[in-house]
Amino acid sequence: MLPEADHRLGFSPLEGEFEIDALPVEGGIPPWLRGTLFRNGPGTWKAGESRMRHWFDGLAMLHRFGFHEGEVSYANKYLRSPQYQHVRREGRIGYSEFATDPCRSIFKRLTSAFSPEFGSNASVTVHKLAGRFVALTETPLPVEFDPETLETAGVLEYRDGVEGIGTSPHPHTDPGSGDALNTITHFSRTSEYRIFRLPAETG
Repeated sequence: MLPEADHRLGFSPLEGEFEIDALPVEGGIPPWLRGTLFRNGPGTWKAGESRMRHWFDGLAMLHRFGFHEGEVSYANKYLRSPQYQHVRREGRIGYSEFATDPCRSIFKRLTSAFSPEFGSNASVTVHKLAGRFVALTETPLPVEFDPETLETAGVLEYRDGVEGIGTSPHPHTDPGSGDALNTITHFSRTSEYRIFRLPAETG
């Protein structure tokens, strides 16, 4: 019988960035299993004396697991988002997140939903858009990263000006064309969910 899991470990900060050629393996990995598994999630919720207020708000950290001939390599790196850079430079939260606002009153938090300033802290998932690897969250700011080094390349801008402030971090890929399909929320007098397609070849 497995010991009861301590779920508080999921909120423990991971400050270090590592690159390990071979992890210890319990059991066996099929020798035919080859490739790379990327994962994304919060690395820390601490920002100086303050803390992020939601699971999605922790500073994004990328993880890379490489499988080859029964061995597993590992690397991790913080996504160098504007939020990450502000926290490291100023020691405090600088941008609004999913449930964390650094300095606004309840009324201003309500009105800021219509004109937010986000820190591109894409901490939910990873995807391949138009041939580029990106980290995603609920804001329409996919952050590109290098799959070999995990270095942050910057925000991947939509070239046709898709308007909206909330999007799904889980786009679907058309198996025929490779295009990405997603929704974006546009707030106005008549608010809308807009479905858009991101062409695989042009972005």
